[in-house]
Amino acid sequence: MDLNRLRAFQAVYQNNNTVGAARALSVTRSAVSQSLSKLEAEIGVALFTRAARGLVPTSAGHSLFRRIDPFLSSLESEVRAIKAAGERPSGLLKLGAPVAFGRCYLPAKLASFRARYPEVEFALELGNQTRLLSLLEEGELDFTIADVFDDFNPSRLRSSLFSLETLFEERMTLLCSRDYYEQHGLADTSFESLAKSEFLTHQSQIFDLKSWFRHHFGKVPPNLDIALTVDDSHALVEAVKLSLGLAVFGSHLVEPELQRGELRAVLSGPADEINRISLVQLLDKKPSLTERAFAKHLLAG
Repeated sequence: MDLNRLRAFQAVYQNNNTVGAARALSVTRSAVSQSLSKLEAEIGVALFTRAARGLVPTSAGHSLFRRIDPFLSSLESEVRAIKAAGERPSGLLKLGAPVAFGRCYLPAKLASFRARYPEVEFALELGNQTRLLSLLEEGELDFTIADVFDDFNPSRLRSSLFSLETLFEERMTLLCSRDYYEQHGLADTSFESLAKSEFLTHQSQIFDLKSWFRHHFGKVPPNLDIALTVDDSHALVEAVKLSLGLAVFGSHLVEPELQRGELRAVLSGPADEINRISLVQLLDKKPSLTERAFAKHLLAG
């Protein structure tokens, strides 16, 4: 059905005549009359009756108006919003992030961006990296945050689907409690000794542990003993403090615990693995003005 004919009908209904409708639509009166006649011919019923006070809607006219008016009004509103988004950041941004990063870092960045552009809304999805990359690939997210390790990355992240921009870098350190360190003789930091330990991770695919071993030893133990997998960094820290096993952490997450001596680093130093926390987008997607402005805001630090 021709959308212009429906818009002409809506304008005639609201003005009770073709003159007012033509003025509202910025077209000629004859164009309105032709559109209305074609619409009536298309659906096979009269929509108006001529009367002294103008065009009076028939019952079919009333029924059609009730159906199309909400749709046309919302359509015009959406078109205006899309047009405005090309002139100033506005609308919905869908973001993905690991749980710890989304809790600790992103809220302040979202607040400062929205303070500048109050027309922008956010939908934040927290979860593991594999799932977030899938959502990004499917168009369910505009951006996601990902861990990009020097020596090991998920194959999907290395693919040509995505573009990556580094937000900041952090050192990745293998940690345990002081009691666990002493009870398991971790002064011996050989591959064979560490491979026998119990490990904790926040990633079901244990990318963090695989990457750490590959970085320090060039290989990964074939069967790591995973005592706990939990998608929450705070719970992971508590489990390590309770001597459940060893875990790999970014330096910014555990600095207080290290300073208080609650956690002990294993093989920590200048040779620590570097994780580049990065903003990931689809490579071939043309970003909107809002997306470009938010990416610039994040990358500004």
